[in-house]
Amino acid sequence: MTSFNKSHVLAHGVDGSSIRKVKVAAKTLGTVMSECDCTNIDILVVDTEGMDWTILSSAFNAGIVPRVVHFENCHLTKQQKSESRSQLTAKGYCWFESIHDTTAIKVEF
Repeated sequence: MTSFNKSHVLAHGVDGSSIRKVKVAAKTLGTVMSECDCTNIDILVVDTEGMDWTILSSAFNAGIVPRVVHFENCHLTKQQKSESRSQLTAKGYCWFESIHDTTAIKVEF
């Protein structure tokens, strides 16, 4: 299991002595899209163990607006859940939540 948050890994029952800190290169979604000469995304699925809304919000701020978005919401704070609902609605998505995930579909007329 990987996470930016050690307490998140521990909460999933991982033995603390087996946790290693590893530096990895990271790129924003916008950077990856530019490098691949990609101009749009139809479906974006994000499952990043607690960083889901941070990544999706960053994508929205970069002008990336997929037709369908699916992300894990069970590790979000109440504030992040509220913000995700507000931004999805403001960006024209119909969305629904389960206990663990949110799925949003861009409504186009």
